[in-house]
Amino acid sequence: PAPGPGGPRPSRAAAAPRRGLAAMSPTATEVPPEQHGYYPARLFTLHDSSSGVTVGMIDYGATIVSILAPDRNGVVEEVTLQYPTLSEVAKAPHYGGTIGRCANRIRNGTFYLNHRTYVLPCNNGNHHLHGGDRGFDRVTWNAELLEDGVKFTLVSSDGDEGYPGEVAVEAVYRLRGGGELLVDFAAELRGGRTQLDTIVNMTNHTYFNLSGGHRRTVESTWACVNSPRVVEVDASLAPTGALADVSGTAFDLRHGALLGPRLGLVDGGGRPGFDHCYVLKSGLAACGGGGAGAGAGAGAGAGAG
Repeated sequence: PAPGPGGPRPSRAAAAPRRGLAAMSPTATEVPPEQHGYYPARLFTLHDSSSGVTVGMIDYGATIVSILAPDRNGVVEEVTLQYPTLSEVAKAPHYGGTIGRCANRIRNGTFYLNHRTYVLPCNNGNHHLHGGDRGFDRVTWNAELLEDGVKFTLVSSDGDEGYPGEVAVEAVYRLRGGGELLVDFAAELRGGRTQLDTIVNMTNHTYFNLSGGHRRTVESTWACVNSPRVVEVDASLAPTGALADVSGTAFDLRHGALLGPRLGLVDGGGRPGFDHCYVLKSGLAACGGGGAGAGAGAGAGAGAG
């Protein structure tokens, strides 16, 4: 995948402003359609001049299409994977999208709620994955530009991809000073007492490569995840309902570890690699080491599919 939106972007030599200098608060703008490759989707950029971080998002799928961030030397580069055109984004495996109604797999495409069994389309072998064939990342959202971010809204009708109940959904992406990207999800049933209950489990599905400009693979990433347990899965990566202790296993990233040596020790559904959901604790774990870094605490989901 090519990095970044299909519009102007900093070169590899660009440097972030030095901290301590006067800088404006983070801003959000809409990019004119003739300046990017995602038309007819709308492209928005969130920029924090104090850190040099810029985030690109489109209304199709409430999708992150770029995160430009400085390294330890102030060089600004792309740190996510994405495609430069809307047609490619629509075919990609959920790159950067807002996932719903339910992220991850639902075993055999069925769930039981309020004495009733609901059947969902199976789009991942025998299982339902990431909201189905037309999940939240495969539709166009309403978008409202905020001072420091974008508020995306969507109404998911009763029966949408087999889920009960009409749901009003909100996904708000804001960029804070220091380059902190905040993501807030909300969902509310509509229709009053006659409305059916439902299930919702949203996330963002951005793929990161912190080497900058995709120069190295994820094997060079030092990852730290403040989590004592992972969601146990079977050979098809469907959750079993159990939570497994990470102690003494390759999943234990509480003190940080280089991912490369760990990948071959984890079964990612018939191939080596992490494709699992961590149960996060509050705050970031103490983490050391070198290489490109990543950390996760409560409020930042770790899981893929």
